[in-house]
Amino acid sequence: MAGDHEFKFIESLADAVAPRVAELLQANRDDGFFNAESAAEYLDISLDALYGRVKRRSIPFHRSGGRLLFDRRELRGWVECGA
Repeated sequence: MAGDHEFKFIESLADAVAPRVAELLQANRDDGFFNAESAAEYLDISLDALYGRVKRRSIPFHRSGGRLLFDRRELRGWVECGA
């Protein structure tokens, strides 16, 4: 039966692709916070450049318990506004 074989092939292909699709969807989410290292990587700038922008208060950031945090949604908006 060719139909049964094709269905099994498609099903196994979907099973193989599903984890990667889930990973990509998670990576593109706009919620959550970055630490400084992750924010710099997300923006494709050096950590020193990120800290300079924080010092000048030219980038959106938050402090929590002594930690420097960056809201992913705020960073995306900041970039889209031509930061």
